[in-house]
Amino acid sequence: MTRTNDDLRRLAWGSLFAISFTLSPISWWNDAVVNLPIAYLAAQLVAVLDQRLFLFAFVGTYWATNLIGLLGMHISARKLLRQTVQRISLRRFFLISLFYTLVIVALAQFKWIQSSLLTFLTRAVPAT
Repeated sequence: MTRTNDDLRRLAWGSLFAISFTLSPISWWNDAVVNLPIAYLAAQLVAVLDQRLFLFAFVGTYWATNLIGLLGMHISARKLLRQTVQRISLRRFFLISLFYTLVIVALAQFKWIQSSLLTFLTRAVPAT
C-alpha cells in the first residue's frame, strides 16, 4: 500500500472512531449533547404516527446510538491498530446506559419530556 493510500485509510478509520466516540457512552457529556437530542428528535418523528410510541422510540433510539458508537469504535480501532483491541468493560457501558434510560423514563412519566412536535401539530391544524 502506498503512503497516500495508508494516510487516507487512517484518516477514514480515525474519522469513524471520532464519530463513534461521540455516540458512545464512554464520555460523560455525549448523552446530554448528542445521544439524547438525537433520540428525542427521532421519538418526535415517530410520535407523529402514534403518540403512544414516543417513549419506546426515545429509549430505543438512545440505546441504538450508544450501540452504534461502541461498535463503530471497536471496528475502527481494530482497523487502525491492525491488532486485537483490549476488551472494553461492557458492564460499565451497560450501567451508564441503564442509568440514562431510567432518567428518560422518569422524565416521561412525570411529563417533563413529551412529544412537543405532536402537540404543536394538533394545535396548529384546526379540527374539522
